[in-house]
Amino acid sequence: MKTYAIREEIPKDVYEALRAHDPLVRSLLYSRGVTDGAAADVFLNPNYDTHTHDPFLLLNMDKVVERILKAIESNEKVAIYSDYDCDGIPGAVVLHDFLKKIGFTNFVNYIPMRNEEGYGLNHDAIESLIADDVKLIITIDCGITDYTHAEFAQSEGIDLIITDHHIPGKEVPKAFAVINPK
Repeated sequence: MKTYAIREEIPKDVYEALRAHDPLVRSLLYSRGVTDGAAADVFLNPNYDTHTHDPFLLLNMDKVVERILKAIESNEKVAIYSDYDCDGIPGAVVLHDFLKKIGFTNFVNYIPMRNEEGYGLNHDAIESLIADDVKLIITIDCGITDYTHAEFAQSEGIDLIITDHHIPGKEVPKAFAVINPK
């Protein structure tokens, strides 16, 4: 389990430099290394055109983009398969909204029922998506340890793109592509 250290006391000069923010926000900013108003503004109001990394620095990103473009151009049915938690669902919404915005509508969203299906990919869900004529499954926030299910999807002719930030094992699942920042 990861332990987070919150600095106990903010130096007076930093406290003053962050005076535009309430004490809790000052404490949080300081604990993240933000020590002046300009840095706080960048931290709290990032410009996504200039304050983001090139996504193509992630291993396999070019392969993922090409496969998604192929699905769009061929009107293949795509499944957005996300975890049910506070990063899986927003991630699925971002991809869902992007696909709609570019005019692609041949996709389904799949969020497993936590109590019945558990975490990650599952055999029954993949079978259901296959029956629905899905050709590409894109996971959001899950799949990095789903070796058996990735092999099953592959054996059924389904391309699986795993996007997951969780810590992978010694190897990653045999999928069409895996995007993992770790």
